[in-house]
Amino acid sequence: MKVNRLLYKVHRIISWVLVPFMIIVVVSGYAYIRKIRILNRGLAYDLHNTFDLPLLLLLVAHVVLGARYELMRFKIKGRAVDAVLLILGIVMGFVLIIVELQRPR
Repeated sequence: MKVNRLLYKVHRIISWVLVPFMIIVVVSGYAYIRKIRILNRGLAYDLHNTFDLPLLLLLVAHVVLGARYELMRFKIKGRAVDAVLLILGIVMGFVLIIVELQRPR
């Protein structure tokens, strides 16, 4: 299987995995500020804080892979572009992890 096809499938899987994560984070956020009464406040807070880092990491992967395919549409491709996008994704992921670990609970 070619790398482009594999990365496209990974991008599609990440896109679909993001949907339930987004729903959980949005619903738990609204439940925490008591705009909706689906969850109690403690569970809403726990869900919101548990799923925010995985959501953001998946979002970074989704954006980097999407940017790769958009750049390919404009004939901007190659190993250098892939390397820059990979480094950008890794740096953004590490920044998110560092910020999340430094945030008081």
